[in-house]
Amino acid sequence: MTEVVIVATAVTVMAAVALGMITAVGWAQYELERDQHRNSQIGHDHGRTTY
Repeated sequence: MTEVVIVATAVTVMAAVALGMITAVGWAQYELERDQHRNSQIGHDHGRTTY
């Protein structure tokens, strides 16, 4: 029964770490794209106010 607890804990921890990494990577990519988009708007803004 102890093995089940150990495996369940390991799986939970691994899942949490994987989710955290995916979230961090996704957020970093979103930030990067948002910044690039904002920078590309400067100088040739086509009447857009939403950044």
